[in-house]
Amino acid sequence: MADENSKEIEDDQATILPGAIPKPGSDTGKPPSIAVPSIDNYEILDELGRGGMGVVYKARDTKLDRVVALKMILGGKFASDEEIQRFRIEGESAARLDHPGIVPIYDTGQVDGNHFFAMKFIGGSSLLDKLDEYQSDRRAGCELIAKIADAVQHAHQRAVLHRDLKPANVLIDSDGQPAITDFGLAKRTDGDSELTQTGLVMGTPGFMSPEQAAGRKDVTTSADIFSLGAMLYWIITGEPPFKGETGIQAVMKTIEGDTPSLRLLVPDANSDLDLICQKAMHRDPLQRYSSAAAMADDLRAWLDGEPLSVRRATAMNMASVWVRKNLRTVLAACATGLLCGLIVGGILGVAELRNAAEEEYRAQQLGGESSSTWVSIFIGLRQLSSQWFLLSYLMVPAVALCAFLCVRWVRPKTREANIAAAVTCGIVASAVTFLLGGGWGIVSSASVDRGFRDIELLSSVAWLESESERKLARRAFVQRYPGLEEMGAADRQLAIRRKIMHDQKTGLTPGIWMGVCVAILFTGLPLTLTSVLSGMLWRQGIRGWQWFGCTWERAAYLLLFFLVLSFLLRPVWPSIWLVVASLAMFLLGLFLAVRMSSWYLRVGMVPVPFICMALIGSDYQGMLHSVWNAGRAGDEVELRQQMENSDRLLAQTERSYDRYAAAIGWLYLGDEDRYQHHCDKLRSSFEFAYRPEIASRIAKVSLLRPDLQTEDNLDLAEELAEYASGFESSDLANQFRSTRALAELRRGNYKSALEWNQKCRALRADQKEYDYTVATSHAVDALAHVRLGETDLARASLELGRKAWQVARQDTMQDGVDERWPDWATFQVLEKEILKELQ
Repeated sequence: MADENSKEIEDDQATILPGAIPKPGSDTGKPPSIAVPSIDNYEILDELGRGGMGVVYKARDTKLDRVVALKMILGGKFASDEEIQRFRIEGESAARLDHPGIVPIYDTGQVDGNHFFAMKFIGGSSLLDKLDEYQSDRRAGCELIAKIADAVQHAHQRAVLHRDLKPANVLIDSDGQPAITDFGLAKRTDGDSELTQTGLVMGTPGFMSPEQAAGRKDVTTSADIFSLGAMLYWIITGEPPFKGETGIQAVMKTIEGDTPSLRLLVPDANSDLDLICQKAMHRDPLQRYSSAAAMADDLRAWLDGEPLSVRRATAMNMASVWVRKNLRTVLAACATGLLCGLIVGGILGVAELRNAAEEEYRAQQLGGESSSTWVSIFIGLRQLSSQWFLLSYLMVPAVALCAFLCVRWVRPKTREANIAAAVTCGIVASAVTFLLGGGWGIVSSASVDRGFRDIELLSSVAWLESESERKLARRAFVQRYPGLEEMGAADRQLAIRRKIMHDQKTGLTPGIWMGVCVAILFTGLPLTLTSVLSGMLWRQGIRGWQWFGCTWERAAYLLLFFLVLSFLLRPVWPSIWLVVASLAMFLLGLFLAVRMSSWYLRVGMVPVPFICMALIGSDYQGMLHSVWNAGRAGDEVELRQQMENSDRLLAQTERSYDRYAAAIGWLYLGDEDRYQHHCDKLRSSFEFAYRPEIASRIAKVSLLRPDLQTEDNLDLAEELAEYASGFESSDLANQFRSTRALAELRRGNYKSALEWNQKCRALRADQKEYDYTVATSHAVDALAHVRLGETDLARASLELGRKAWQVARQDTMQDGVDERWPDWATFQVLEKEILKELQ
């Protein structure tokens, strides 16, 4: 037996198989067989081939009239007991398997001591003869190995280990289907069928596993998996993974060598196939594929372009696989997404483009550098400003139409295909919307707004003329950035420049996210969900106008839902309860539409969106224009309501004049806590106090109730009043003088207060106008006279103030709205103080 095994090592054709054994008469180096015995029911037609242990004949089964392959022991009746036992195991192993990829056994027996078994006759050739064909078509070769692996898996599940898988032992029929043969070295894993002693080598050099080459007895199914990997390697490279000049050298390389890479011989070999080979031929049996089926799965996954178990699936790999398998869906979804993005993004981009062109136009007006193209665009877009809101109404039918087209072109048959197409469509639409203007405008605004205050402060400081202005501006900078006071002039300049650049850079990230959110809310989500819901109708068999109408209905509810939701992304929100109620109503309408409820219910829901949007718009506009609306308040109840709206607005954004008006309004209504709150907020915007109008407002509102202010706040108010009164050439000089008079009054300089009021009234007299400023100056005079003990003069000044107040109210009232109501409210507050002191 040892001699025979040695012969197997040196000759890779040691095992016998039909169709792979040399033809009779060829120089095989083997001794001739004994005379062919006569076997009942079988007629010998031809000798197919022979090997070291057996011979195979082509025979005809006379009983069933079919051609079979008849295999007999080469030694005939002189065979040893071990040869007979191995032959019996081969027949039993093949007989217990029933798989298209394994040559089946029909019959077994013996005649005059000559053992035989009959097999299915395969009319093709072995895989050994098909190398060129499969090497030129690697995909076909991989598919063939996968089928062979299926057959090996079948054998393993029935406790049969082949141990001699190689190209010569795989027959290919006329239809190209493989069949494994020659179970001469097979081992049963469910019983004691092992004949090999430890240290003996069983298998074929180049295709056997390292544990087989080492003569180990504990060979498992992983050995066949190694051989499958070796055959895959052989198909791709044309050579076995381990070879040598002799069989002994090949065995030693198998034992000691590293697993070779496909790319050493075939540089253009697919990297995934290389990974499959490396996995199957790993030196450690435990690191190979857990089963032949697992290897077949990876080969088929490679053929289908899907992720492999040997390579971790990434998002990019998954996406590329999905695109390849659903190219029609991807193209259709991308086309409709592009169309929707062009429409919605174009509508949103008109406003952004108009703003950009307007900035260029202003730059040209200043004599700066600008593009004539942008200026031309601005001139044209300025004509479209009134039609922009009309264009925005196209968004609902645009989303509905694109969802309709997406489903119509894709024609999804499953829910998964519908969702995939809808998501793809939404992503493309969101990206196009973002690029066309729904996003980049927000990004640029966010970047610029971060450094807006510093830029405005610097640009204003550059044109300050007086020393007092520059002093106050520097003070504003120091208050905003206390560290500047300890720096030198050059360091201050560098620090401020870096701060502005940092603010603009850090504004890019939130700006991009905000732009993405806007694009998704206005385009991506409505289109995705509408496409999904429209696809549901398609799968339900609904077609024609009913389908389009239902799609439009759902698109309307979805777009309105996300439109209202987008209010929460704005700096100023309408009433949150109103937003929640509207969202709930839109969801109810969408639910009725999806459930295909009664037409009566759905028609009844039609006015609901219009009512909700009207209420939200009214609340939103009322909040934005609360200060203006306060001018038409007929009583304190209406004024209080407008002040509440103003507080909601100021809680979300900062507006200097609105804050000033709110402080005076709450003081007029007697709410001292809210008055103090708004005064504190006004003083927190001190960095713009170098503007005389803002300085005057801060001073006036703080000095109306000095008893509610701290000493520091009063000192600041008096300083700002003094600063603003220095602007003699300003159109608001009379207001500045009136505020300065109030500051002198609070300081106790009553005579000086009277003098400043005289200057204020003298300026207005030159302009022949009466206004609230004159009325306020008389009220301050009245307070000064009261403090001086001149009661009669105080009463006279109060009457003059009331007369000026009535005249001013008639002059400023337009269409029932007094836009300067904070001024008359200021007079009313001072009047209450005068009357209290006159009592």
